Amino acid sequence: MDITCPSCKTEIVAPESMAGQVAPCPNCQYEISIPKLPKKKKTEKLWRNDSASQAQLDYLKTFNIHPDKPMTKGEAYDLLAKVKAEQEKLTGLKTKPEVKYQHEVNSEPKPKPKLKLTDYPKAKTEAREKVSQLKKQITSSKFDTKITGINEKLALTTLSNETRDDLTLELENLNDEKDELQEKLEDAVDELECLIDDEKYDKEERRYLIEATLDLFGKDGDYTEYCKKPTKKQIDEVCKALDKEVADWDEGGLDEELIVVKLQSTYPELVKERFLLDPKPKGGSGCLVFLVLGSLSSLLSIFIVYVLLP
Repeated sequence: MDITCPSCKTEIVAPESMAGQVAPCPNCQYEISIPKLPKKKKTEKLWRNDSASQAQLDYLKTFNIHPDKPMTKGEAYDLLAKVKAEQEKLTGLKTKPEVKYQHEVNSEPKPKPKLKLTDYPKAKTEAREKVSQLKKQITSSKFDTKITGINEKLALTTLSNETRDDLTLELENLNDEKDELQEKLEDAVDELECLIDDEKYDKEERRYLIEATLDLFGKDGDYTEYCKKPTKKQIDEVCKALDKEVADWDEGGLDEELIVVKLQSTYPELVKERFLLDPKPKGGSGCLVFLVLGSLSSLLSIFIVYVLLP
């Protein structure tokens, strides 16, 4: 910063680290109040201009939103808030809404595999540990203490230019390291929050699926003839078993036939009539025989007319 001594009018160059302090003029020793630097915007606003975190992009994909060009954290945050608001207006939702998002892109990062409900506790524990480790790393590094110490040294007027340059460079490196760790911490917190939101959403989806499954065995249900009406707990246990055995079995909504077959195999006491996946239509083989016999009869008639009766 360029300042002028109010006493001897000497032009002085003061480092930014001395902003807001009082120091003697190197020429006349007059005590000069070095002005403070203009206040920067709060960090809460600056993060909106950073690139969207991977956690935000992965969360957007759960709503069928696939941005193919760079987004900022602010844009991703606003879009997620809009989608959630629209989702809350819907009732009886069985599958995630198809949200059309016009964001033309050239490439798309590979999405992380979708977590199952049983995977969330472990994933959240790992995410919390990551947040805790980053916080400890920031604290143990004692950035604020080191930065304060360097600023105190820079305030000394007896420093050589070489020493002052070395201290300034060290100060810049410390600030960069602190900012990098702080950014990693923010991303880790975002990831944890997304996991919590995802788990809440998927639990709600599972609740809808269980309710829809109960309707299959109600009074006018499509599968009442095959199975007695199960309890919610029984359906939930069947869903957990399918989570382990069949990848993304519920991705497209309720797979009615798969649910019925799994219910019958897990709870034999519920079986009324055995149900098989993709059952063959009754009378199918009879129709085939009829068609074959009909064709043979036609060929025989032609042979009699044109060969035996010239």
